Amino acid sequence: MSTVMKCGCAAHGVVQGPGPKREVCAIHMCTEPAPVQPVLTGRFAMCTYGDHAKVASNAALAFFEHRASSKHDRYYCGCFGWD
Repeated sequence: MSTVMKCGCAAHGVVQGPGPKREVCAIHMCTEPAPVQPVLTGRFAMCTYGDHAKVASNAALAFFEHRASSKHDRYYCGCFGWD
């Protein structure tokens, strides 16, 4: 499982440079993991575009975003392509 960051997104990159490597949400430039990793069991994620493609929440989904205050999390299903 990928690390969920403080911004709510799953880490989808690594920052390298001086010091140790750190996971990062490149969208929000967030390098801090969430203080407590969310329990995703029983939650569902909907595609960001059009609220379709409902799947079980998993931080390994593309562009996954845990939305604690919402009924569903979000991710990208690839419906608009990958390029």
